[in-house]
Amino acid sequence: MTGSEVVIATLMRQRGGSGLQSHVRTFDEYLRDSARPVSIVSPFEARSPFVLPVFAGRLGIRPVSRPAAVWWHQYWHAHYLKAALRTRLAARPDAVIYAQCPISAGVALQVRRTQPVVMVAHFNISQADEWADEGEIPRDGRLFGAIRQFEERVLSGLDGIVYRPVSLCPPLSSRLSCWWAPVCSPEASRRSWRGMPDSTLMPC
Repeated sequence: MTGSEVVIATLMRQRGGSGLQSHVRTFDEYLRDSARPVSIVSPFEARSPFVLPVFAGRLGIRPVSRPAAVWWHQYWHAHYLKAALRTRLAARPDAVIYAQCPISAGVALQVRRTQPVVMVAHFNISQADEWADEGEIPRDGRLFGAIRQFEERVLSGLDGIVYRPVSLCPPLSSRLSCWWAPVCSPEASRRSWRGMPDSTLMPC
């Protein structure tokens, strides 16, 4: 295998039926077929016997407070992803981190040293809007605003962003600084950001 290792950071298990999980598997297969080193890191790789019991705690919290359950989910998934990702990156200074959501991207920005962080946008405008659309948090609540503010900080610190599908480009672009170059085509996906090697990412 040649090139820098691509470390896919995600909050979800590799196996599952969601679009995000399908994207992770497809991207993983693409890199392996291209003889590129790749690994998938999730909170479930953390070496702790408490991972599953802690995650299950959300089920008991949700009937009492849905926003509290969302907070629990985000906080503890980030906590255990941080432990797993720090271990993976320790001996890989040249790796490229490919984060699957703002939370995994935020964790990557915290633990990285020299590694660039690229995030793929599986959402339209904000994950806060998605939680609100599902009835899990109110739009006028503190958590909604906190998620939006957190995303603004993460987006401003990324080395690159990938939009999929292309239709996501205009809405999310409105939240980004003018220097952002959306990766919406095979040609654009081969650009480099801040020293990140070309052809790290596959076409959208």
